[in-house]
Amino acid sequence: MNGQREYLSYSRNKRQRNDIYQENLAKLLNLQQCRCICKDFLSKYDDTSSEDEIIYSNINRLQNNRNSSFRKV
Repeated sequence: MNGQREYLSYSRNKRQRNDIYQENLAKLLNLQQCRCICKDFLSKYDDTSSEDEIIYSNINRLQNNRNSSFRKV
């Protein structure tokens, strides 16, 4: 009986780890897609005026905030 309980606990923990992994993977793919979109958007402009740099730094700050939202396994 105790072995069955341990197996159920192991299965539940494994499923939870897998769910967290899938969630983090989805966030990572979304982040990479956002980076590509931002790079494409910024590459359309040749000059890097101070306004563009401010926008780029804001984008980086938002991306860093998204990175910190990843859950630990």
